Amino acid sequence: MQYWTVRRETPFNGEWVGVECVLLHRNPDIWNDPDVFDPLRFTPENCQTRSPYAFVPFSAGPRNCIGQNFAMNELKIVVGATLRRFELSIDVSKPARRHNSLVLRSEGGLHVHLKSRRL
Repeated sequence: MQYWTVRRETPFNGEWVGVECVLLHRNPDIWNDPDVFDPLRFTPENCQTRSPYAFVPFSAGPRNCIGQNFAMNELKIVVGATLRRFELSIDVSKPARRHNSLVLRSEGGLHVHLKSRRL
């Protein structure tokens, strides 16, 4: 068993410690403007100095999500097919409200407008 000190606290033997990914992904010690969506954070040059465990959408380590590769490939296919057929725009009259639970989701869904592309 390994012990880590977190904020000057070391857990007692046998204690459970949980990592809240939503808080990890919004840690201002790791991310500039943590509540702002910035895909450039994940460019290779920006990832070089950051721990690989700073962003863990599918968990990490020996017990990470076995469906991670499938989920990422499915995401690429669905998003690619959607963007090829439609132009998307945000419905500003229905802003997204974050709902924190085991899985981060939007309360009431994400509302977008789809405009068909002429192929």
